[in-house]
Amino acid sequence: MNKIKVRDKIAHLEDAIKARPDNLGPDPFPLEHSFAPGLYARQVTCPAGAIIVTKLHKTEHFIFMLKGRVQVVTEDGAKEIIAPCMFKNPVGAKRAVHILEETVWVNVHHNPENIEDLNKLEDALIAEDYPVLFDIAKFRELTTEVIAHEKDGFWSDWNKEQQEVYSSGDWEKFSKLRGYTEEEILNFKKWLLMIDEGEKIGVNPLMLIADLTTEAAINNMKKDKNNEILLSSHLPCKQVEV
Repeated sequence: MNKIKVRDKIAHLEDAIKARPDNLGPDPFPLEHSFAPGLYARQVTCPAGAIIVTKLHKTEHFIFMLKGRVQVVTEDGAKEIIAPCMFKNPVGAKRAVHILEETVWVNVHHNPENIEDLNKLEDALIAEDYPVLFDIAKFRELTTEVIAHEKDGFWSDWNKEQQEVYSSGDWEKFSKLRGYTEEEILNFKKWLLMIDEGEKIGVNPLMLIADLTTEAAINNMKKDKNNEILLSSHLPCKQVEV
């Protein structure tokens, strides 16, 4: 929640800057564009005293700070950065930056199709808002598959080993004991990873499928003759790797 609050404050700052009559627009300082096979670099020089909010990036890439000193606020806190240095820019990063000394930095992006149309590059690399970074259609499709493959049965329908493994939290072993196929288990792993990815960029994926999960829950409640749904229906939150 703290990260979301910081993100909201950065968004409020951006709105305040845009509302000022003396704001300099979306690209306040001239950009220099360079291309190499498979790579696209954009360089900007920012004057001391400027306050800017960076764009929201769809991709992970490297930033080279060639000159200057800045105070930066992100969802992870505030810090001062002094050139020369290099750091990785994660997907969904958005920063409020106070330029303390004239600063030159370069963003280097993967450009496998060697696109040189700046409008197309902007569309490919920059998101208008955080939900754009999350593939909602894919997540809903995967959710539909997971729900369709869910097997009937509650706590009293399981044997002792299944009950013990379920209680241990090892959902993958439990799924195998229950007869789920490797493909079904892999799909569930992907589903969990998408939840994790969404939460990292501030999206609540479960809210995006509330209609699907509510319908599934109602159907399960109708099948639950012994009031065991709370005992045997919870989402695992263990980190997984595909």
